[in-house]
Amino acid sequence: MEQHLESSKEYLILAYDIYKVTKLDREHRIEEPQAFLNECFNEYVKYVEQSNLVNNKKLIDQLAPIPVELKLGSVSSTNELTDETSTNESKV
Repeated sequence: MEQHLESSKEYLILAYDIYKVTKLDREHRIEEPQAFLNECFNEYVKYVEQSNLVNNKKLIDQLAPIPVELKLGSVSSTNELTDETSTNESKV
């Protein structure tokens, strides 16, 4: 529980830092935009790696299960949808 609280604080501080910089006028910003973006992203990645929110757990969406034919790797269902769309467009 303590780790979750600490992790939450770190994310909040990062969010505040991003908010403060983006609300400044461009001429008042000290850092280069690309450097600031890289720094924030690196901190975010570090926080995600340190957090224990998703580690060692397989998240399963139980509210809206996805049929097997719609999951990634099923090219045939995508092609069928494209074929149906092109057929319907040609009728119009």
